[in-house]
Amino acid sequence: MATPKQLITQILGRLLFEDGHVTRVQTPALAYRRITLEIPAWRGKRFEPGSNFRIAQPGPELRTYTLLSLDSATGQAETLLHLHGQGPGSAWGSTVRAGDAVQVFGPEPSRRAARLAEGRVRTAVFGDETSFGIALMAQSFADSLAVFEVSDVAAAQTVLATLGLERAVLIERQRDGAHLPRTAEALRAALRQLSGMSPGLSETIELVLTGQAQSIQTVRAQLRAAGIDATQTVKPHWAVGKTGLD
Repeated sequence: MATPKQLITQILGRLLFEDGHVTRVQTPALAYRRITLEIPAWRGKRFEPGSNFRIAQPGPELRTYTLLSLDSATGQAETLLHLHGQGPGSAWGSTVRAGDAVQVFGPEPSRRAARLAEGRVRTAVFGDETSFGIALMAQSFADSLAVFEVSDVAAAQTVLATLGLERAVLIERQRDGAHLPRTAEALRAALRQLSGMSPGLSETIELVLTGQAQSIQTVRAQLRAAGIDATQTVKPHWAVGKTGLD
């Protein structure tokens, strides 16, 4: 018997979600999936960098992903997944194949992208393998730098090259968090570099903190201790020992 959460998801799926299917699954590097979807209802929609959409995973789960591209003529769209942990998103990404049916909701424009489009915000992005789409969006609008904690530096470099994501510092993740002081220092350097670009312009520098919740908490504390007072936006994507975060 379906649980109440599953029943609600099924009802919402019929009412709000659009049907489509997977047309291509690529593996640009170990533990990454670049997935192409075809959603007929998305034909005629304009691609906006940073737009998000939700995929109904098997069972009652929903997961949010960032669009890499959207072809308005065909309704084909691309997104990037990183397989980490044992959550429903990783389980789906590990088994998805071309031809699989999907239900999606969106795409929804990014409020952050709208601010960047005004041209008065420079962005330093902190995150991990789940944050590449956000950094790519920031790069498309304004001067930006990114610092990523990653499990496999070589694999991440390969993926970033395929995305055309530039100005990114990669720091190898360590289980005990010993890499985080170095990560915070790299972010401080990024903020200093951004503040030195075209001095005199009335631009805001924003620090966007994404990825693993525990890493965000530690890095924020270290930046605060160093006297960093840049405007911050915080969006954790996942947390150790928890499921259900977008």
